[in-house]
Amino acid sequence: MSHEHDCHEFRCPPFVPADAPDDFCIPEECCPKQIPTPKFPSPTSCLPEDVLEDLEERIRAANQLLLNLALSRRDRGAGGADVREEERLRDAFEGLLGQCIRVQVTKENRRRKLFVTGHLCFVGRDFVLLKDEKDKILIPLKNVCSIKHPKKFMEPIHRQELIGIDPCLRRAITLDFGATVARSPELIQLFFGLDLKTFLCFLDSKKRILVKTKNKSIVGSFMDIDDHRLVICKGNKENRIKRDDIGLIRISLGEKRRRVRRRRTR
Repeated sequence: MSHEHDCHEFRCPPFVPADAPDDFCIPEECCPKQIPTPKFPSPTSCLPEDVLEDLEERIRAANQLLLNLALSRRDRGAGGADVREEERLRDAFEGLLGQCIRVQVTKENRRRKLFVTGHLCFVGRDFVLLKDEKDKILIPLKNVCSIKHPKKFMEPIHRQELIGIDPCLRRAITLDFGATVARSPELIQLFFGLDLKTFLCFLDSKKRILVKTKNKSIVGSFMDIDDHRLVICKGNKENRIKRDDIGLIRISLGEKRRRVRRRRTR
């Protein structure tokens, strides 16, 4: 039996040009020499094309139904109105990225309004990050009362963020996705969305922060955070703050300045 077939259209290129861009960071002498072998495409299914299309459509419909059921169950468990309000706020903030805005933060004592002004730098799953001249300011979405901004709202632009990335980063994401993404808040935000707890886990240990609660302000060094409490330390005393009590968090951009006492001249 003869095995001579015209398979040129299925073959890999016999060589790669020297000036071809390396967009996958392949190290030299990485791959063994390949034996030229004819390559044929294999069908994705043994079903006829019309039957396969109908099956895939049914699978998509079933997956959408399961997703809708899961989301509706989540909304009922976590308070549907609150979840929809946070989604609405998140969309509004994404249209204001990079702009200087003023946010009113909810306070228990309504006679005194708390406003925060800064450039909107980051929109997470359940918080936003503003930055002024001195601090980074983290505000949970559930505490946002109103947003004021001088410029016009812009629809968020959804771009393919990984198109022009470094080839070695592309290789690391492809071959070691979990470990690579877990080390980067930006990649976690891109693939999964970053929540406040995860963001603070990347904070330097013993970083000085200020936490405003409904009743008071607490200054100390960041220690730990879990699903229920934020732990900060001042001296030898630990303060455990309930997550639900956090109004906002300020993180200093610079080192603590030493106070210089002025000597009085007589």
